[in-house]
Amino acid sequence: MQGIIENIGYPGDPTAGANDPSALIAPGTIVTLTDGRQFKYVKFDDGVGNVAAVAKTACYNKTADGTTVTSDQSDGIGASINHVAGFFMNVPTDLRFTWIQIRGVLLAAPAPASTAQGDALIGSTTDVTLGRVAANTAPTNKVAAWALTAVAANVSDVYVVVGG
Repeated sequence: MQGIIENIGYPGDPTAGANDPSALIAPGTIVTLTDGRQFKYVKFDDGVGNVAAVAKTACYNKTADGTTVTSDQSDGIGASINHVAGFFMNVPTDLRFTWIQIRGVLLAAPAPASTAQGDALIGSTTDVTLGRVAANTAPTNKVAAWALTAVAANVSDVYVVVGG
């Protein structure tokens, strides 16, 4: 892990996610690593549909203040694919606290089958799945990440752009 720019008092590594039964620091806290990646500490709620988190997949803001996220797209704010909050680092248990990545390079993120380098990756109405807009085409929705590599074995390296 790259060094943390500012000591926030969290005892773990944000790049590994977390599964804290209670908040160890204030939800909504953002940490920036020396390599430019940013992570946000949030509460996970699997939603009405009990949709489990999947590591390195998108999550959606469930609360307007951005401190609670869900993997159930239809339970996100306004059930909108434009409210991607970030990407899970791990598989947290429902109603526990974890870290999500909100900016920077994320290696081997699940990606749509036809993803090519330069594609815009956007939220999707299919839970824990991204949509894509082809490179050199105006994105149809708020961009969550940009594909750095073409998809191979169902994953792509991406640059996350939802926060920070």
